[in-house]
Amino acid sequence: MSGANIGDAQTVDLSPKLLSITKSDTTLYNPPLTGIVITTTAGDVKVLSGGNVITIPEACLTVGVPFPGSFSRIYSTDTTAVGILGWQR
Repeated sequence: MSGANIGDAQTVDLSPKLLSITKSDTTLYNPPLTGIVITTTAGDVKVLSGGNVITIPEACLTVGVPFPGSFSRIYSTDTTAVGILGWQR
């Protein structure tokens, strides 16, 4: 009889990986960030999302509140928020 024993099961870590973000006009995140959170000072955040450059306005970002999305880059230029964390799955 063939098959895997219960003891052979592998554990898969699905918890997000939290990263301290250094704003950069050149750094690409691969895999993309699946969200950001501002920890210090709210402000605008310019991102690359799905191939489009967009600016998330300060009014949409509250310190300490996660903002989900898919972000490949967090730009230095035009980003005024301070203390950005991002997470990946």
